[in-house]
Amino acid sequence: MTSKALYNELEQVDVQFVGVEISGERHDYCMVYTSFFFGKVLMFCMRTGKQILLSSDCLFDVDNMKKMFQIEDEEDINHLILFLKDVMRKREDSQQGVR
Repeated sequence: MTSKALYNELEQVDVQFVGVEISGERHDYCMVYTSFFFGKVLMFCMRTGKQILLSSDCLFDVDNMKKMFQIEDEEDINHLILFLKDVMRKREDSQQGVR
């Protein structure tokens, strides 16, 4: 068996910690903004340790979001989607110097 290194990159990244309570349950995430992953955000669920690659386009696919975040309730996933849209919009605005 042989191995071949595919990449070994060191990068300074921005990390954002966000949390929201939905239907009495905490949702805490670490969002890693990097130049890797084609502009997607690398998210870690602080409760489960699950990792997710998330783009702003993902936020429009409710069924996929339910699967990724393991949230079945339609109202709960919509609250999370609205929260993440707001977080990502504010991040984009701050990167463009808009307040």
